[in-house]
Amino acid sequence: MSVAIRPCIARDFDSILGINAAAAPNVALLDRAELLRLTSMSGVFVVAETRAGIVGYVLAMNSSANYDGEEFQHFRASLARPFLYIDQVAISLDARRSSVASDLYAHVEDLCGSRDVRMLCCEVNVDPPNPVSMRFHEKRGFSRFGELDTSDGRCVALLVKALSES
Repeated sequence: MSVAIRPCIARDFDSILGINAAAAPNVALLDRAELLRLTSMSGVFVVAETRAGIVGYVLAMNSSANYDGEEFQHFRASLARPFLYIDQVAISLDARRSSVASDLYAHVEDLCGSRDVRMLCCEVNVDPPNPVSMRFHEKRGFSRFGELDTSDGRCVALLVKALSES
């Protein structure tokens, strides 16, 4: 599947909210107000687009963001060096198992290199389990940093990936 990756713009929000809703509970369910709030503090917010429309997105926060997310706060308290925290990544149902997620992650990693950020962080649900996402992240070089029992009753694996200095 051939995709173009570009920064998110406001007219993408309806597509993003649809993709987000279809991906729950593997990503936190967003409404328009929360999407606007997250957008205002995001360090990276990109979409993958085909001729048919938006098929995926990544929303990420710089380690210096004024973001109150529980998992993000845990990384900020635990890591000394700057990082990019992937808060949400979701792919439309018809584009799953294609290269869209890998293309989005490669784009994010390239952005990190140009911004001198050498660490990516994210979390994947352990309970409720998300084994597809866990395998994807492990194949991309993420490793477990720990686990966190969240205030909303989930257990998540905290994942990190060191990026090369090149």
